[in-house]
Amino acid sequence: MASSAKDIQLRELKDTVSQRKTMIAEQTELIKALRLIIDEKTSHEKALQEQVDYLTKKLFGPSSERRSD
Repeated sequence: MASSAKDIQLRELKDTVSQRKTMIAEQTELIKALRLIIDEKTSHEKALQEQVDYLTKKLFGPSSERRSD
């Protein structure tokens, strides 16, 4: 009987390991997807910042206020 209980416990542990492996694989895929989203958002943010910088220079740059000294 003791070996039967150990067999059951061993099967349960194997199932747990299998479940953990599946969970890790799913989480790894999620992390990859989230990293792609972060990269896309970072690129978009950079493009927007470049646009803000350009428009700020155009609006407040040296040619925006002409002086006749």
